[in-house]
Amino acid sequence: MKKYNFLIILLVIIVLLLTGCSGRDTSTPEKALLGHWVTESGKTHYYFNQDKLVMIDEGRKMDMTYSILESNNTENWIKIRVKTEYEMGHDKTLKFSFDRKSLAETIEMLGNSADTKWNYVDHKQEP
Repeated sequence: MKKYNFLIILLVIIVLLLTGCSGRDTSTPEKALLGHWVTESGKTHYYFNQDKLVMIDEGRKMDMTYSILESNNTENWIKIRVKTEYEMGHDKTLKFSFDRKSLAETIEMLGNSADTKWNYVDHKQEP
């Protein structure tokens, strides 16, 4: 019995160390969104902080703001409204993978939608 208790305690310690070392809080979609993301093609980068979004698209930088419209922790998605410095904007629905290391973005603009796949890179919130 003591052997099993020791193994359980050791397993819990290992899990805590592994999750604690990542430094990334993925407990909610809002928290998982923070950081540096890149498209599968590698051409576009997003940097999310609490309310700002910086996009680097093939070397061109665009500063934007975003607000959270709704989110669902159980279904693993978040909907945000992005606005440029000229107050132009659009809505994005971001559906996270189970581990929240990638997401599928759907942009809704002028009655059309476009989908892009993104992968988490690191915790940087600006370029």
